[in-house]
Amino acid sequence: MQAVSSSGKIFFAAAFAAALGGCAISKENTGTFAALTDEQGRVVIGAPDFTGPALRRVGFADILEREEYSLFRGSGGQAEALFAEARTDMHAQTVLDFSYLVEAAIKMFRFNQGQAIEFSDAKFVKTSFGGAWTRSYLLTGSGHACIGFYAEWDHRPDDPKRQPSKGLFGYACRPAGKAMPDADALAIVQSIDLQGITVPLRIKSAYNLKKGDPPELPKGHQIELMVAAQDGTPGAKSGLPAFPLLAARGFTMQDSSDFNR
Repeated sequence: MQAVSSSGKIFFAAAFAAALGGCAISKENTGTFAALTDEQGRVVIGAPDFTGPALRRVGFADILEREEYSLFRGSGGQAEALFAEARTDMHAQTVLDFSYLVEAAIKMFRFNQGQAIEFSDAKFVKTSFGGAWTRSYLLTGSGHACIGFYAEWDHRPDDPKRQPSKGLFGYACRPAGKAMPDADALAIVQSIDLQGITVPLRIKSAYNLKKGDPPELPKGHQIELMVAAQDGTPGAKSGLPAFPLLAARGFTMQDSSDFNR
């Protein structure tokens, strides 16, 4: 496993542009959407404020990648994350196209949109998956103290651009008006684990992953799941309008040319 790039850059330039120009259901035919249980999901936050079941997990899969959007909410605050991994079972030469900074990535979530943000300096912390770039910030309009994070790893040495095959970004915020000291903020990021990568999957989930993608749900149900991930869940502002990010690309070893969907 390779360490996270020291550039601290975050990703999904193409997806970010699509998010700005696309409508809510423009990605309904790009792949398969599924509701994931906590047993099936990848992202786990071990910090006390965010333990317990995720409020929502939506998975996406196509021939190049898998993505998971997850939402955590409790008395200690709210957190959202996006995990993506290039598929090697369908295309062996596949990577993720990453090119954004932490502050740009957290603004992709609805929770952080529509108000001024005061950022602290970037910090790099060690994690179970190698390391992550972080930035603490304050949403000045609502008074939420938060931390944003980004990680990329498993860089492909045979890719001419040396891009990663796995990536994770998101944020965690305390309730409005409640402080988030730096030590607490960094501890939240360091408590993140990825089932099936840094900790074992449960036996049933591991078996299901080996069988490949689950049977497709009716298209109407899939669209509902996609829109729920994009538009959020009642109770507080949430959602990732760019989901799915469609960040994967194929590459050839012979030259630097790429192939895509």
